[in-house]
Order: sequence, then C-alpha cells, then structure tokens
Amino acid sequence: MADSHKIPAQHQAVNVTCNFMTCIIKTKDGYFKTYFIAIQQNSIVGWFSGDWMRRELGIPDSSTFEIHFTFPKNGNFHHTVILQTDIKEEYINIFWDNVKIKTIDIIDGNKTVEKIEKTRKEFEDNLLGHLVPLFKPDSLEKVKSFHFPTMGFNVFNGSFKIIKNVDLVVEEKNIKPADLVIDVSKMESVSLNISAAIRPAGDIMSVI
Repeated sequence: MADSHKIPAQHQAVNVTCNFMTCIIKTKDGYFKTYFIAIQQNSIVGWFSGDWMRRELGIPDSSTFEIHFTFPKNGNFHHTVILQTDIKEEYINIFWDNVKIKTIDIIDGNKTVEKIEKTRKEFEDNLLGHLVPLFKPDSLEKVKSFHFPTMGFNVFNGSFKIIKNVDLVVEEKNIKPADLVIDVSKMESVSLNISAAIRPAGDIMSVI
C-alpha cells in the first residue's frame, strides 16, 4: 500500500503504486472525490462519475444510481450502469461490441423482466453511447498498456463549479493514507484531466 500522496496540479510526473486509490481534489472550498480505482483478485474496477452524472441524466435523488467500469481477467472491458426506482430497475452492461440491457418493471409488487441486446451501432445515439469502449484489450495477463476513462474539469481561482452538498464532498478527517490528493487551491486557471492506466513496470504516470 502506498503512503499518502499530496501533489500540486502542475506538470509533474508521479509514480503511485497501491491496490486501491481514491483521487481527491483539494480546492479553496474543500475536498472533492473525483476518481476511484481498485485492483481485485480477477479484475480492476473503477468509478469516475459521482453525483454530476446523476444530474446530467436528470435522475432524482430518491433513485439509486451507479456507474462503474470493469477490466476483467479476460480483457472484456466494459461499463456498468445501474438504475433502481420504486417502479423500475435497469442494468446496462456496455461492452466494445454489444450492449446488454436488463429491465425489471415493478407493478403492485410483481416484477416483469425484459432482456435485450444491442450492437454498438444501435446504441451509439443513446445518451450513454459515449461509454462504448473502442476495442477489446488483451487479457490482464497479456495487456501491456491500457488507459481507463478520463475525467476532466476546469479550475478557476482555486475552485471548480459543482452542485453543493453532493456525494463528491469529502471531509478532511476521512481522507485515507493511500488517497491521492491534488491541490488546486492556489491555481488561478488550469484544466485537469484525471485517469489511470496499465503501464509496463517502471513506467510513470503523469498528472497534469
């Protein structure tokens, strides 16, 4: 497990090694969680959306919403979107060549299940079409290089605009030793892109 990492948001190369890590942005308004990735026994999983994706899709706070990505042992990288309300549940697995959608309608406690599969072409105009991977990478045993999804945002005068009181907010006392903290609190203007990647041993990651 890595020690605590705190770096300024400028052109700087950083080598971070740990089994799991949350990336946290320090602004003059507080700390905000932006990216999470974990190495599990047979896969790598990650999360990069937070509450802003819920807002973009117009999903009410009363509903359960989750989006994450998975790189399984066989290399079939995909995104998973889960939406649960009192009357409907939807589970979407977005692979490079197809999209599997499971919908459960709930009426008077009775559940009706529908499963459909779409090609990447049929799904490309969907609001979630940008989540379709461009290709299937090699398995975890063979892959030499792979970039996971990137989250980007602009910082101005040490702040970035988000809706207050969302699930991105982190109290300083809850920051863990292995968390990567990027300090933008004194930056006048910067564009920040956060990602993770599989690289050959000895390579370094750049945080810009």
